[in-house]
Amino acid sequence: MKISLEDWDFYDVARVLDTESGVATIDPVSPVVHGVVAVVDTDAGKAGWQVVAVYESSGELILQIDKRRWNLDRVELVHETLAEGSLCSFAVVVDGVREFEAVYASYRMDPLNQADPSFDDLDEVMQDMFLWLARVAWDERWRTAATQHWAEGLERRRRTK
Repeated sequence: MKISLEDWDFYDVARVLDTESGVATIDPVSPVVHGVVAVVDTDAGKAGWQVVAVYESSGELILQIDKRRWNLDRVELVHETLAEGSLCSFAVVVDGVREFEAVYASYRMDPLNQADPSFDDLDEVMQDMFLWLARVAWDERWRTAATQHWAEGLERRRRTK
């Protein structure tokens, strides 16, 4: 299946995710999206880039990382700060077993963010898809609303000229 998703990091960009291969390519034409996608460094700068997507499929809210998929109703997402704030970890936990874990550089350590006196928790959540997801996915109301909205499709963000 191929699905059009809003790019987490780039305004006015959509990507088509091939759910079988886990590959996401630029989608210049779809006016409607059914979730979000990002290409995320999941290994603290050691070439661990992976496609991470959250989308609606057949009435379920799905988290997909490369080829692996989980129903968000059936997992626990754990986000932790490590190494005195310089690293973060994100885990997908199923029945007490960590099926996926990523360790990555904290957005708080980015030199631009450190130089910005207004950088705060909200800015961090807006940059860190894993942190955002861990904070919202536990909420059944959010999962229900996101499933409904993404099933219907949302008009993708576009620049106005």
